[in-house]
Amino acid sequence: MDVNTKRTQSAARYLSKERGGARGALGYAWKITVDGETYQCFCNGFTGFFLKKFIDIPEQEKPAIKDFQKLVPNRLELIEYEFIQSNAKAEQKHHKKSQAGIKEKLRTACVYRVGNSSYNIDHIVDCINILGGDIIFKNNPNNPNGIGLLESENGMAIILPLRR
Repeated sequence: MDVNTKRTQSAARYLSKERGGARGALGYAWKITVDGETYQCFCNGFTGFFLKKFIDIPEQEKPAIKDFQKLVPNRLELIEYEFIQSNAKAEQKHHKKSQAGIKEKLRTACVYRVGNSSYNIDHIVDCINILGGDIIFKNNPNNPNGIGLLESENGMAIILPLRR
């Protein structure tokens, strides 16, 4: 299976969780143009994607979030952190194993720290799987409640931190 097929399957699973619910408009992708470049966008309310290399997923004409591009943090305020994708996936797998015997409503989210911020590991792994390629993780060290930014050659993803 090629990389784009894996990315497409990951995005389809990600979006199918949102379709049909109260936030059903988030279950589809849309296109926006920023500074002459067109991006394929989609979001679940916790993470959002801006893909340069489009993938084959259901789309709608109207953006689900008005001015979606304004959510991207100011890149001048961000610093890059060492981020090893395989470590994030291993931590997610270990956490799921440790939660296996616990009732679903009592399970806890796996917290992944980047700088002064904490993120849900499931959301980070979604970003890794959908973006593909070598991921760079950035955030603002002075704002522990600031949005994280993951970038690869295929585009970027924004991720909301967990509240403390």
